[in-house]
Amino acid sequence: MTFLKKIFSPITEHFEKKKAEEEERKRIALLQKQERLRKIELQKQKEKTRKQKIEYIKLYGKRICAVKKLNSDCKFKKFESHQKFKRTCNSKTQLDNFNIDNHMLLTIEDSPNFFKSMVKVVQYNRSEASRYENQYTKIIYNANKFEYSKIAIPNVIEASELERIELNECRKNKLTPITDFTIELIVCYTSPQGKNEYKKSYKFDCAKIEYYLREYQKLQTNKESAVYQRQLMTPKLRYKILKRDKFRCTICGRSQNDGAKLHVDHIKPVSKGGKTEENNLRTLCDICNLGKSDTYDPYGLN
Repeated sequence: MTFLKKIFSPITEHFEKKKAEEEERKRIALLQKQERLRKIELQKQKEKTRKQKIEYIKLYGKRICAVKKLNSDCKFKKFESHQKFKRTCNSKTQLDNFNIDNHMLLTIEDSPNFFKSMVKVVQYNRSEASRYENQYTKIIYNANKFEYSKIAIPNVIEASELERIELNECRKNKLTPITDFTIELIVCYTSPQGKNEYKKSYKFDCAKIEYYLREYQKLQTNKESAVYQRQLMTPKLRYKILKRDKFRCTICGRSQNDGAKLHVDHIKPVSKGGKTEENNLRTLCDICNLGKSDTYDPYGLN
């Protein structure tokens, strides 16, 4: 028996050694697996904590809260920033010779309150936008950066990253009001048979519409002034001008004896700002007055 033990002892020791090595390998593999799982769990915990900090700074950061409050305080007005208007021509020639200034004034005359309200809204939004931009800039640059250090966790999320995240969130929440608009005037002509259609398109921004509104107001003022100036033409003044001009047309020289009907004419028409004053009045016969109509040449004969 002792003899057999001596023979098989090395073999037994070899297998026991192998078994011990295998058990050690399994133990080390188990430890390594546990370490990997621990690291994974730790990484998950870090990610969870990181997300919580990001969510917190997005919701309760002082800058983002201040921006949200600023947004609620600013009441920018909303409106359709692109409006289309259409005008139709009676002929291709009229389309080719289309006077955009005149027709834009006619378009404004159709709806003056609409255009005035559009300009008013834009002016309001621009004023509010300037105030908003100043307040927003103060919020962004006047923050206490120490607050981020209190929230940050080393090796999870740094204070600089928290600040960068909040600033990005502030930019996302920043309001962009409408501070201009586009008026598109579409001019078209369709042939009588409907085979051919021609179009022209003109676009105007707020500044151009403001210009047209000023011109429209001048025209309205002139119209009101014209009514007043015509009221100043009294029978007494009319007789005085006729007498001064010896009851003859100052252009052709005809008188009532020649069958002419005499008018007292404004040399510079009241529609163009002319006044009912003696130096702007003259005697014309009905034919000359009709031919002259409301024309006026400031550099030539009238």
